[in-house]
Amino acid sequence: IEILQSLSGALANYYLEYQELTQRAPLFPGMGRPVVSASSLMDELFVRPFAALREKGFTPPGPLTFMIDGINSCGDEEAVLDVLNDLWKISSLLGLLKFVVTSRPLPGIEGRLSSIIPSGNRYNLDDLNIQQDIALYTRTRLEALVKSQFLNKKWYREDVIAHLAQI
Repeated sequence: IEILQSLSGALANYYLEYQELTQRAPLFPGMGRPVVSASSLMDELFVRPFAALREKGFTPPGPLTFMIDGINSCGDEEAVLDVLNDLWKISSLLGLLKFVVTSRPLPGIEGRLSSIIPSGNRYNLDDLNIQQDIALYTRTRLEALVKSQFLNKKWYREDVIAHLAQI
């Protein structure tokens, strides 16, 4: 629910037309407002306002892109799958929003992402030899720390760099 509220708040700050349509939406349940379900919040914050914008002929100047980092840590797997479903619904409502979502490669999440996102738009960082880039960055930073005498040179070793690149 917090992700939906955050997205709605960001949209309201960016699009006055959207803000006007969602002024009475329950953005912060519990503060004098009843607690609502995620599905009713989806309807209140996105489905109805986006339908109204479409009826008015609203054309966004371009899509907004939101990054949600570490979606796997947003709760249990079922909650994460619900969030992914909601994001997919939101992105298809008006063509207004695009999402960059990062997650650890957990089977349920990976399966859901595979079913809703074309493979050309998914990237597995393990497949990109990212460890080499991390090792290079680590080596460069450790070298700079040793040169500036903030780090003892005994720590500037390949086994330490390899270990740090793995964690």
